[in-house]
Amino acid sequence: MLGPGLILRPDIIAVDTTDNVVTQVQQTAGSIGYVDLKTAQDHIAESQFKIIKIDNAEASLDNIKTDRYRFWAVEYMYTPKDSSALATSFVSYVKKKVKDEKYYLSYDDVPASILRKHL
Repeated sequence: MLGPGLILRPDIIAVDTTDNVVTQVQQTAGSIGYVDLKTAQDHIAESQFKIIKIDNAEASLDNIKTDRYRFWAVEYMYTPKDSSALATSFVSYVKKKVKDEKYYLSYDDVPASILRKHL
């Protein structure tokens, strides 16, 4: 996502949060947005979104792991080498949360050959 107020072209809307992407897609006929799989699936349940297939593959964790669905991104977390206990605890929490959720993958879940394509 891009910073608020950034104008790329008159027909492109750039927003700065996932909630703003959702709002803009809901309010703009024919629009396309990019959000995480869980957010998209939550809004499908409310009939507000349609998740598109790419190369006839559904957006799913299984299809990401097998490289059938290729439109996804790696999210990074950075800390200094000598990070505080609080920062280390937060990173551990996020890693556990990712493993507990059904909507996200950890590095360990994606084969290295597929992961390298997205780094």
